[in-house]
Amino acid sequence: MPIKSATDISVPSSTDKIPVYVKSGSLVPWADVGQFARTPETRQLSARVYGDGSIPFSLRTSAGSGTLTWKHRKGKAEGQGADYNANSWDVIG
Repeated sequence: MPIKSATDISVPSSTDKIPVYVKSGSLVPWADVGQFARTPETRQLSARVYGDGSIPFSLRTSAGSGTLTWKHRKGKAEGQGADYNANSWDVIG
């Protein structure tokens, strides 16, 4: 088996634009910024769907747990006692 050589990739970044690398198929929840962690706005999630969204996202908190899934171009949030709401689904690529 041939050995592949390493490749360096340079990605421009700044404090305004931080690169984030996401595996294709992932669901990544994003929350609004709030004054502190338990404010209502931090509990409203926007789920970002990368690729086909086949990798579910599981969330566990002291209040419960939840799962975000994506099938047939439709998002679903399920859980027991978790105090988060997925209010939008954005397909990224």
